Amino acid sequence: MTAAVDWPASFFAARRRRPSAEDLRFRRAPSSARALVCVLLDCSASMLAGGRLALAKGVLAHWVTELYRQRAEMVVIGFAGRGAFTLREAGRVGLNERGWLNKVGGGGATPLAAAVRRAARVAKRARANGRRVELRVLTDGRMSALPERPREVDACLVVDLEQAAVPLGRARRLARRWEAGYWRVEDGA
Repeated sequence: MTAAVDWPASFFAARRRRPSAEDLRFRRAPSSARALVCVLLDCSASMLAGGRLALAKGVLAHWVTELYRQRAEMVVIGFAGRGAFTLREAGRVGLNERGWLNKVGGGGATPLAAAVRRAARVAKRARANGRRVELRVLTDGRMSALPERPREVDACLVVDLEQAAVPLGRARRLARRWEAGYWRVEDGA
């Protein structure tokens, strides 16, 4: 929760004298009103196999509805090939988000570190404006290295889309390393 000045209550507290700092009254505002959800979407070639990218888009579409109801803001950073790229600029979530989401394709390597660096820059700007930042990662964990958790984020969630017969378990290790929430899509809700 964040606090905002309750101006009517503050002026009432001052009554017939000049207002001072002691007269300020605050009201609690829902933290979601000041939240920025930063989603890192794995668009690598391994996500195309078995429809994992489509599954990730489905999870993201569900989040869009949830974030719209919360009046939260969202930014989506994709990562594949040799780098990270912004799929959706930071801003309020609308209900008609499917257009850009349907066009997201995949292929190439899994440069999670590049996506984390980009997310850290976005989070740093948001935090400078007093906003809470939540990082959500949608991946099958086929990255070569596990990057450090960005210091600029307040909370993390790793969504594991790995469906291999012999799992590598890197998404789970990433969640442990980051002290993040962990959800394996195969396990359901």
